[in-house]
Amino acid sequence: MIAKVPVKRLDGKSSFVALTDYIVKEASAVRHSDDVFSAESAGTDMALVASMNERVKDAVYHYVLSWRAGENPTDSQAFDSVTATLNALDLREHQWICAVHRNTD
Repeated sequence: MIAKVPVKRLDGKSSFVALTDYIVKEASAVRHSDDVFSAESAGTDMALVASMNERVKDAVYHYVLSWRAGENPTDSQAFDSVTATLNALDLREHQWICAVHRNTD
C-alpha cells in the first residue's frame, strides 16, 4: 500500500463539497463515518461542522491510498486500510468519507 497526501490548495479555500463530489465520482464503493448523513450530503455536513469553529482555517484533509500493480485488495480490505490509517492519524473520530476506485492505473 502506498499513501500520498496531495498538495493542498494554496489559497486555503479547500471545499468539502468539491472534494467529496470528486471522491464519489465513478467510485465502485463508498463508505463514510457514522456522523455523516450520506455520501451525497457529506461535503455539506462537513462544511457545516467546520464552520462552527472559527479557529479552523482549512479543515479539509485529503489523502490517497493506492496499491502497486498486481495488488488488488477487495473493497473490504481497502476499507480496512482506511480504518487503520484513520486510527494511525488519530482522525477516526472525525467526519470522513472514502471510496474505492477501480478505473485508474
